Amino acid sequence: MHIQFVLFDGFDPLDVIAPYEVLHAGGSASGGAVTVELVSAEGPREVTSGIGALALRAVGAVDLERADMLLVPGAFGRVGEPGRSRRRRWVPVAGSRTSSSRCFWDAR
Repeated sequence: MHIQFVLFDGFDPLDVIAPYEVLHAGGSASGGAVTVELVSAEGPREVTSGIGALALRAVGAVDLERADMLLVPGAFGRVGEPGRSRRRRWVPVAGSRTSSSRCFWDAR
């Protein structure tokens, strides 16, 4: 299973680093059955997190042909109106290779 973490300016670093670490360890323990990759819509670039002092490097662009799962982190802090934060849910990835693939996304 190949998982792409989709980075965007203002992402919440904890939403990326913690699951990346767990999934990478799972891939190592399973002999490479799980692979992870940091990507952005624009392709390879430095992506600044919502705390500003931390940036991660996207190594490629989102590729629905390669990804079995997309993980889109939440934004750092509150989004939109005061007191309203993002809600997260899983939805199917269009064109995924398996029917069990899901995409983690944020709804405003």
